[in-house]
Amino acid sequence: MKRVLIGLAVISAASLSFANELLLKKEGLSTYVQEEEFMVAEGENVIGPVFLLPIAKLQGLTIQGKDLKIKSYIIEGDNKNWKDALKGQVVSVEGEGRFLRGEVVNINDNRIMLNTRKGFVVTTLPKFPSKLSSSLKWQELFSPKVTFKVTAKEAKTEKFLLRYPVQGINWQVNYVLKKENGKVTLEGFIRLINNTPLSLRNVNVKLLEKGKVVKELPETVLPAFSKKEILFLEDTYPPKSQKLLPDGSVAIYENGFFKGFKMLKDGKIR
Repeated sequence: MKRVLIGLAVISAASLSFANELLLKKEGLSTYVQEEEFMVAEGENVIGPVFLLPIAKLQGLTIQGKDLKIKSYIIEGDNKNWKDALKGQVVSVEGEGRFLRGEVVNINDNRIMLNTRKGFVVTTLPKFPSKLSSSLKWQELFSPKVTFKVTAKEAKTEKFLLRYPVQGINWQVNYVLKKENGKVTLEGFIRLINNTPLSLRNVNVKLLEKGKVVKELPETVLPAFSKKEILFLEDTYPPKSQKLLPDGSVAIYENGFFKGFKMLKDGKIR
């Protein structure tokens, strides 16, 4: 049996390639589908490291490849605590009459231990307006990475799908019902809610409701800490289309005056 170790370039979580998908729920954890492509040799292969999104919940990670058997995988860097994430990284400590730069050995209580060019240094953590900084971006510090072992029947280029739950990104639907001079119109807006420091670009978003895909938004951009409104409906009410609309809040206007809120549920405003 042949063995091969494939070394790969680091892929930033902010610029993941291929046709990545976000299966978005209204509440709770959504699903991210990350596609990666590698060369595999006949026999046993070690693939990675592959960098995942920093908002991943890795207990639900699955890895799939056609005609391949995933034997095992190793997860590294799943650190949600900033003190743990900085260990082994080069940082700068500025302020209070000092400037230090070195590799973090440990951070304990209010002290930081650094391995600098001039030797080992233990000092207090900086307080505002001093700062502790790193040249790495948030995504690079907090993105976990996975290395996995697979067996292949032949040498070829293979695509792998990595699926895992993500937290902090959801969607809602908001409607505006306007009554003017006997005419009733309904506008519908999809609201994409990103409550994380992570910006996603050119990701294919699929909106899920009651276990079904109700809307697809190809090559969508989701800025960090944002709420993005997308018009998807502009029709008379009841709408001409018999397709059931997603449930959501409805703002009622009558002759330009706001009257209150109602809910659209199961296709009816109540």
